[in-house]
Amino acid sequence: MHELLIAVRRRPGLYLGAENDSFTALCGFMTGYQVGYWAGAKVPANTTDAATAAGACLLPEEFHRFVTEYYGHDYPCGGRGWQHFVREHSGDDQAAFRLFFELLEKYDALQQHK
Repeated sequence: MHELLIAVRRRPGLYLGAENDSFTALCGFMTGYQVGYWAGAKVPANTTDAATAAGACLLPEEFHRFVTEYYGHDYPCGGRGWQHFVREHSGDDQAAFRLFFELLEKYDALQQHK
């Protein structure tokens, strides 16, 4: 589901620019991917087709809930998304980049045990 993100983690400069392990750049990349997906899919923006909507997402649907609850909050925590929590628990943009992937690994490990 998120193989592209794993590739970004391995070679961030290839996807985000030279030596750019920036959380801000990563979030921009993910948003651009979603916009490009919807533009290329040629489906109405208000579609309810679950398969089409899932294809636009690089992250599992439950990742937001996982991150929110991981930091001790009840989901949806006033609409503060996973990006908020990653930034809140990081010292800088590069640390947030690393933390995001650590959380994704933890989420994946949890899913394997279900």
